[in-house]
Parts: sequence; structure tokens; C-alpha cells
Amino acid sequence: MKKIIILGLIVLFWSCNQQTQQQNTESNLNTEETTELTKAVITVDDLIASNDSLLDQTIIVEGLVTHVCKHSGKRLHLNGAIEDHKVRVEAMGDIDHFERALEGSTILVTGVLKRSEGMPSDSEHKEHESEHSADAGSKYYQMFFIEGLSFEEVPAKSL
Repeated sequence: MKKIIILGLIVLFWSCNQQTQQQNTESNLNTEETTELTKAVITVDDLIASNDSLLDQTIIVEGLVTHVCKHSGKRLHLNGAIEDHKVRVEAMGDIDHFERALEGSTILVTGVLKRSEGMPSDSEHKEHESEHSADAGSKYYQMFFIEGLSFEEVPAKSL
């Protein structure tokens, strides 16, 4: 009888431990999903100020669409509040193409920040900026681009 009770307790403790491990795994998955969903939205201006710190990271950027490629719709330009602050977005992931009707709209783009091939590092760019301060910031969209994975239009704010 003692053996049956001991065996029963062992099975009970083992099964409780399995449930705790499963709950911990589910909790970790939920935390990762929440972290991904609550990733901060940054503006084009903030993106430019971040320099290389966000390179190769998935980001969410908000900006005003000032240009959509009329030939393929595979690229668009997002502007920040400062007119010279621009970044190019390329359609990838869930994005087939961008509609020209987006021009003038504010959108949120989720994507990966990449450096255009053959472009100088951030320190080289700063040297160039100091030599040509009139162009500072205006060429950022040529140095970096976003591999757009998804986007959504931001509803216009009512006055």
C-alpha cells in the first residue's frame, strides 16, 4: 500500500511540474508577442537622428508619403516634419506595391532599416555633412532605406 501511495505522489509531482513548465513556456511566448506589438512608432525625423543605431532592426516608422514610384509602385518616399528628412521605402514582405493614391497620406510602415549598397558609414556621412553643411540631412533617404514588410494608412486627425 505504501508503494502505491509513494508511486501516486511521484506521478502527481511529475504532472504538476509538467504543467508549470508549459505555463512558463506560454508566458514567455505571450511576452515576446506583446513586446513585438508594443514596439514604439518613430517618426522619420527620429529615424534620421538615430543614425546607425537602428540598422538591420525591424522598426515602425510614421511619415508623410510624398512620392510613389509611378512605374512599378514598389517604392515610396516618406517625409518627416523637416522637409529635407526623407527615407525611401521598398515594397517587400506582405506589400505587393504602393498605390499612387497614398501620396499626401500619413502611413505607418513596419520594416527593416537597411543601408544602401556602396554608401558611406555614419562617421563618413558626418564628415561629408560638415564639409557640405547646406546638404546636411537631405541625402539621408539615399543612404538608408526601409525594406517595407507591411503598412497601414493613418486616419486623418479631425480638428
